[in-house]
Amino acid sequence: MCSIPDTSNHGLQPQERRLRRWNDESMAFRLSIPWVKVEYQLTSSLFFRTVAQYQVLRRDSVRDWRTALPIIGIDPAQAANASLTALRHDWLLSYQPSADKVVFMGYGGNLGPQQLNEIRNLRRTRDRFFLKVSYPFRPGRRSPTA
Repeated sequence: MCSIPDTSNHGLQPQERRLRRWNDESMAFRLSIPWVKVEYQLTSSLFFRTVAQYQVLRRDSVRDWRTALPIIGIDPAQAANASLTALRHDWLLSYQPSADKVVFMGYGGNLGPQQLNEIRNLRRTRDRFFLKVSYPFRPGRRSPTA
């Protein structure tokens, strides 16, 4: 019997994107997505992984490039400053008893704000469950007929 030591892998990585206006170098929007991933090999055939990311988008108002004043007369939701947040988390459990048989079970969930500029009180917006089973199908051999 072969024993495989418990192994784990984890990571934390922030990502940030910024867009500045060309005329005055002011911030048009900033998107931050820090995420964390944890993986753990429980046994040689059982594996667990979870990933979570928190997304924050901050957007400045739409402005006239000549005067740098907010544009009036367009949709107020697009014209005003905005802040959006969201949280996404995924879980995966993998069971592989042999090289040709595997079962994947997983869950993914999204949480988001109910309205614009709401940073707290995130509510569930979407859930996903999945199950994948792979098993070889080997039909029996026919015996030769006489």
